[in-house]
Amino acid sequence: MKHDQPNAVQLRTIVKAWLSQNALRPAWLAQQSGVNPSVVSRFLNGVTQLDEISALRVYKCIKWRMSDAEQQDYLSAAGLLSLLQDAIEPIRINPSQAGQHVYFPFLKGMDYLRLAETSPQMKWTEAIELFAAAERAFGLGSSNGAYAACQGARRLSMLGRLDEADTELVRVGTTYEGIMDITTQAEYATARGYVSYDRGNLVDAHFWFSKVIDLAQAAGIPDLADESLNYMVMIPLDIIASPVPISKQVRATRLSEAEKWLQKFRQRILSEPILLATSWVWYHLYRAQLRHAQRRTDEATADLAIARRLMPDYGTGPGHCDIRAAEIMLDHGNTAIATRLMMPTLDAYESYSYASGIARVMRILAMAELMDGRAAQAFEFSLAALCVHPFGTYQDRTKLDSVFHAARASLQAELAPMGYRALIQTLRDKAVTRQSAFSPLTTILLPPNTSLDDAFKRAVD
Repeated sequence: MKHDQPNAVQLRTIVKAWLSQNALRPAWLAQQSGVNPSVVSRFLNGVTQLDEISALRVYKCIKWRMSDAEQQDYLSAAGLLSLLQDAIEPIRINPSQAGQHVYFPFLKGMDYLRLAETSPQMKWTEAIELFAAAERAFGLGSSNGAYAACQGARRLSMLGRLDEADTELVRVGTTYEGIMDITTQAEYATARGYVSYDRGNLVDAHFWFSKVIDLAQAAGIPDLADESLNYMVMIPLDIIASPVPISKQVRATRLSEAEKWLQKFRQRILSEPILLATSWVWYHLYRAQLRHAQRRTDEATADLAIARRLMPDYGTGPGHCDIRAAEIMLDHGNTAIATRLMMPTLDAYESYSYASGIARVMRILAMAELMDGRAAQAFEFSLAALCVHPFGTYQDRTKLDSVFHAARASLQAELAPMGYRALIQTLRDKAVTRQSAFSPLTTILLPPNTSLDDAFKRAVD
C-alpha cells in the first residue's frame, strides 16, 4: 500500500487557520475529536507530528466546515489521500442507497472506534462488539486494528472475563507483531498491565506499566504513559492496604514509592495545561488513598471531596470516589455511612455489568455487616462477590478473603454442621435464582468454564 508523505508544517498551518477562522481553541478540538489534549498541544506547538489515527480523528471533526478543496489539502498534508482513495474498495453504509454515503473501510473503522471509546452510556458488551468491528474494518495488517483489539480486551477485563482478555491479548501480540506503531505498542502493554492488575498479579502489572513508561520516554511522547503513572501509584498502595502483614520498613518503602509516582503524575499534569480536569480528579483520588494509608485522615477526606466535585457525574467514576470514602468510614467504625454510600454505586456498576466494581462494593458491604455482628449477611455478601468476580485485584481479593473466612468461622461456631449445610443450600438457591445479594448475577456473564459451584466449593471446604 502506497502512502503519501505527510507535510507536518502544512498540516499545522491548516489546522491553526481553521481554529482561528472558527474562533475555537485547541482544547475544543481535543475534546471533540477524541485526541489526547497533550497530543494536540504538542502538534500545534511544532513539537511532534500527528500520527495517522489522530490525523483522521481531527479530520472527521473539522471537515464539516471545510470546502472540498480544503479537505483535499488537509488529507494531502496528512498523508492520507492514498490510504483513503487508492488502497481499498469502498463500503456503503446502506447498500440500498447506491452511490450515496460511501465509506472506506478505514473511515468505517474510525467510526466504530470513536463511538466505542467516547459514548458514556455505551454498555461494555456493546463496546466490545464495536471494537471487534473496528478491527475487521482496519484489517489484520493495520496497527489500528491491533489498537481496537486491545481496547476490546480491556472491556473484557472490566466484565470480569480475564481469561478471555488474556487470550485476546496473546492473539494480538502474535498477529500484529512487527506491525504495531509506538502508540499501539504502548496500548498493548497498558492492556497487559491492566489485565494483570485486575487478576491481582502485581509483579506482572508493574512490569507492563514500567514498559509503557519506558516506551513513552524513548519516543518523547509522555502522554502514552499517563494511565500507567496512575497504576504505579496504586500498586504499592494496594500492598499496604491488604490485610497481609508487612514490616514497618516495607510499609515505609511502599509509601515512599507511591509518593514518588504521585509527584511524577502531578508534574505531568502541570507540564500540559491543556490536560482535562479529569486528570486532577485522579490525582486527588490517588492522593486521598495515599494520605489514608499514611493515617492522615483529614487530608484524605479533603482530597476525596475535591475528586468527587470534579468527577463527571456519569459512568463508573463517582463510584471510585465513594468506595474510597466508604473505606475511610469503615476504618472509623461508621458502617451506616459506608453502606449508604455503596448502594447507589452498586446500582451504577450493575448498569455497566462492571464485575470487579460490583465485587468491590459487595466486599465493603460484607465488612460493614461483619463489623455490625451480622455474620450471616457478611457471609452472603462475600460469597456473592466471589460468584460475581472470582479473580479480584490483590487488595480486593485479600480483603475479601479475610472477611469471608471470618464470617464463615463465626457461622461454623454458631451453627451445628447440619445448620451450616442448610445455610449453604439456602444461599445456593438464592444464587441460582439471582435473589438478594446475588441479584447482580442477572447482569454479569460468568467467564467460560466458571460456575457458581467454584465459589460454593470454597464455602464448604
